[in-house]
Amino acid sequence: MLRLFADKLQVLNPKTQKVRFVYKYEEVLGLTKCLRTGTTNFILHFRCRADEEWTSSQRENVINAISDRYKKSEGRALQIFGISSKNLDEYITREKDILRKICKMPNAEFLVSEKNDELEMEFEDDEETTGDNWILVDSAPKKMEFDPSKMEDKIRRETESMRSSPSTMIMSSKKNSGNVTLEDFIILKVIDKGSFGKVFLVENSKNGKVYAMKRLNKDVILQKNQVDNIKVEKEILQDADHPFVNSMDYVFSNELRIYFFLKYIPGGNIYDNLYKVQRFAEPTVKFISA
Repeated sequence: MLRLFADKLQVLNPKTQKVRFVYKYEEVLGLTKCLRTGTTNFILHFRCRADEEWTSSQRENVINAISDRYKKSEGRALQIFGISSKNLDEYITREKDILRKICKMPNAEFLVSEKNDELEMEFEDDEETTGDNWILVDSAPKKMEFDPSKMEDKIRRETESMRSSPSTMIMSSKKNSGNVTLEDFIILKVIDKGSFGKVFLVENSKNGKVYAMKRLNKDVILQKNQVDNIKVEKEILQDADHPFVNSMDYVFSNELRIYFFLKYIPGGNIYDNLYKVQRFAEPTVKFISA
């Protein structure tokens, strides 16, 4: 079951009615559907997580509702792609593709518009439709107590997400002093992306120190059964104390996300640097291995 709000999508367990996942519209890259008459499937493409394929006997109504709420939330039209094949598997970006930095979303030549959508859907198909349960909920986004009008759109949306619900400090390094909250940090830019979220360069507004903030989506962690791995990662980074090993200064949590604050080390990660040069020189390999 999918519940549509003005600022987010919720996936519910059809039996228990409990929320399984939450998707913000800012995370949606586009939507792909089969153009054959009578088909019911479509894909939602996401920025930093695996795509989701859905089926609905009222597909066009659902797509229109998603598109309308996306436009109101993001201020631009949702990219909708039309494919002639009933099987959309080759257009689904899965977790393994994200790790390899592969996006399988169709390219611009498959884009369809509202005006020519009916002309595109000219294929014959006798497939029967199945019942489903979709709930549309009109709900105004929460009001923020700060003015983000001068921020870039992506940074503004991320900042709003950080402040949209109360946060709790889970961990603070012994070297830190003073009372610090999640709201004290200002996002400067995105510096990396992963399968669970993004990494941002942030600045502590109280003392000017910069950090790499790793933002993790709780629903994705649960979906991929990574709770234990995240706990181990937190413990390792929390206990790390070596000049050549990065360590963690803070951990915060709010309703939807977990935030790791690590020391900012410019230069990028090993994978990206290796990808650029294709092969490290021997002295570099010895240094990294040591």
